[in-house]
Amino acid sequence: MKQLLSFIAIIMLLQSCATVNINSNKDPNYTQKPKKIYIEIKCKKDMRPFGQGLANGLKTDFESKGVSSISQLYDDLDLESAENLEKKVSDYAPDAVFLIKQTVYGDQSTFELGLIDSKTKKFFWKSEIVTTMGTYGDFDELINKARKAILTRLTADGVL
Repeated sequence: MKQLLSFIAIIMLLQSCATVNINSNKDPNYTQKPKKIYIEIKCKKDMRPFGQGLANGLKTDFESKGVSSISQLYDDLDLESAENLEKKVSDYAPDAVFLIKQTVYGDQSTFELGLIDSKTKKFFWKSEIVTTMGTYGDFDELINKARKAILTRLTADGVL
């Protein structure tokens, strides 16, 4: 009986975990380190709490690295025009724009990430992050793991 209870406990523990996997690619010729970043996140409506938590967390993480940032979060039902979004970016005048877009939806979600240099309008860093939330997982755990993975990768790739 103890073995059965131990087995059930292990299964529940494994299901409760949130996992995050990340891959990236950086232009080796890009050596600048942005000090002002505009974060733009687009996700499904039901992932809005994740997106908002990620945006808030990344702003805090960037500040700890001496990078200022603001963010814009929108979902697939927002009616904001592309021109208005571009104006917001232009008004902030960042060194780079950090685009985060959810491309796969469900228990396992995929987000494409990219940093665009404001002067050249070209990507200098791209990444893909896959998040999985177990049955008993929560957004806070998932957000914290995603933040850590993103910050670690940006630092390792020499972006921050």
